[in-house]
Amino acid sequence: MTSVDDLRSVVLQKYKQKIIQLELLKREASEKLLTFIKVTKKNYDCIWYHKSICKNLEDFMASDDKILIVTAPPQYGKSEILSRRFPAYSLGQDPTLRIGSVSYSKEVASGFNDDVQEILSSETYQDIFPDTKIAGTGGLKKNDLKRNSYIFQTDKSGYFISVGVGGPLTSKTIDLLIIDDLYKNPEQGWNASFKQKISHWFWSVAWTRLHNKSKIVLLFTRWAEDDLAGELLAFFKGERIRYINYEAIKNESTLEEDPRQKGEPLWPARHSLQDILLIQEKNSVIFDSLYQGNPKPKKGLMYQRGFKNYSTETLKRLITEGYPVKSYTDTADTGADYLSTFLFIEYKSEAYIVDVIYTQDDMSITIPLWAKKHCDNAANAAKIEYNNGGHPFKLYAEDKLINEHEYTGCSIDGFHQGENKVARILSQAAWIQEHVYFPEYWQGLWPELYIALTRYSKQGKNAHDDAPDALTGVAEMINSKEENDFWFV
Repeated sequence: MTSVDDLRSVVLQKYKQKIIQLELLKREASEKLLTFIKVTKKNYDCIWYHKSICKNLEDFMASDDKILIVTAPPQYGKSEILSRRFPAYSLGQDPTLRIGSVSYSKEVASGFNDDVQEILSSETYQDIFPDTKIAGTGGLKKNDLKRNSYIFQTDKSGYFISVGVGGPLTSKTIDLLIIDDLYKNPEQGWNASFKQKISHWFWSVAWTRLHNKSKIVLLFTRWAEDDLAGELLAFFKGERIRYINYEAIKNESTLEEDPRQKGEPLWPARHSLQDILLIQEKNSVIFDSLYQGNPKPKKGLMYQRGFKNYSTETLKRLITEGYPVKSYTDTADTGADYLSTFLFIEYKSEAYIVDVIYTQDDMSITIPLWAKKHCDNAANAAKIEYNNGGHPFKLYAEDKLINEHEYTGCSIDGFHQGENKVARILSQAAWIQEHVYFPEYWQGLWPELYIALTRYSKQGKNAHDDAPDALTGVAEMINSKEENDFWFV
């Protein structure tokens, strides 16, 4: 029969074992980033991908390399690791560390700062890193924290400063710079002017706050080949820079730790293969860039040199000087195609696009829209392809323009387009890139159209050719006038 002393001894022994296990776990959490995350974030959902990020971060910090770029799809938990737990862990290992955190907006950056402060103020964190405290917080009771969302310091003179891209880092030395998604949306990610501003800020502000031993971690979803990640990869050419890409669906991944077969999803419990394939079907450009980390290269694109832009002042001058507004319309071939209309001012044999229609809506919507835009822009001449429903569209649109809007200043011509579409697009592509001007920031005005034109490939099958076809029509209107044509300059 077991005595009371024996039971007490067993309980005491189990208690000692538990204390030892907890001590070992705390020690491991102070030395291993993944363990630290699991301990400080209860019920942390972790797969091989998260383990891989943590391991690569540790290897990078222990190396002589300067830059680590990690690209992964949106909503895959990378910010939790790199922008919240990693800074807290790094300050725990070295409370004198000076960390800068940058995101696409100051609100997002401030949110990361608040989260890091909350982690540092927790009892769990203090058990792991008792020597790292927020300066001026005494016993680290949460309600006593004197924090702001821009910067906090440790009592060892380290700090964590958060800014939105373009924000100041004046007078601050940075040992570790963490950059988390500088581009908020496709309008920014594909905007040449915005990308240039990002590059200028990085080199003139962020880079000037670094020193020889500083390190940079960039966390990205890729939008374009020439984003900041692409710029740095091209500039450093593999020297002191690491690049790790996690594909939503395995295709070209060569990571040794990647256990997937080709075609398998990255995190099926969170993002199923079916859902990812829906994104690929809806927009292959978004899929390749954001989800596969493979922004489509310019080689093979129809409009490789891109499109020229004009300013608001230029538009005002052209309108004031009375240059006529014209349009070209390619009606939708099928229910899945787009009706494409370009309204433009022709000036010195060049086209200045002033308005567009690019939509899959049916004629009950597109005809009133077409009439309204031609009235609002005081169009003088319009050309409509008769192919695939263009003839009735022309009749109804003309009736709507005259009888509903009481606008009679637009000559409307319908015609059958008998030339080969692909050949037409190819023949006018070079001229279009030299002589067609879009408004500044037209990506934000017409994002679907922007994608359709900037990602249209010379080879292979494109999902839609309606926009390049209609834009080619604009070029043909300018380049193919006959003496008896009603088109005028």
